[in-house]
Amino acid sequence: MRFSHKTTRTALCLVMVGLVAGIATSAFAVPEKEILRITIQQSFTGACCFSWGETVSVTEPKKPAPVIVTFATDFLLDSFQPFTVGLIINGGPCRLDLGPTQISQLGTDHRALDAASLEWAILPSDGLQPGNNTFTLCGGGSSTTSRITLGNNTLTAATAR
Repeated sequence: MRFSHKTTRTALCLVMVGLVAGIATSAFAVPEKEILRITIQQSFTGACCFSWGETVSVTEPKKPAPVIVTFATDFLLDSFQPFTVGLIINGGPCRLDLGPTQISQLGTDHRALDAASLEWAILPSDGLQPGNNTFTLCGGGSSTTSRITLGNNTLTAATAR
């Protein structure tokens, strides 16, 4: 059986599309422990800094590589005072020196949801170790009565691969 040049080219294109789609899908596969998605509202009240209990982890090789941790959320502040957000690395103290730390209400109605996204680059010198490493959100407001309500949010961690 002989195939025309057009049929051969079409078949080759379909095979290539399938390969690219398969490679792209596997390239974006992320282990479940590296992603946390919360779809219920939860509130945190208090002065900075305390654990929020939202944790993700990555497994580092013998020589740890940098990790990117991203937190994105819908939120509502009880006042126009900003809320501080940091990270606890491997059970240590709440770190506020790793990147952006403030979530502030941008609109004029503090009863409306706003959105924020923070990203931190965690270096081996920040306390990464070979094996399992955990990253837990922490933070708080300016007083013991400060409160933030988080809507849908995600916390992700990914090693530099």
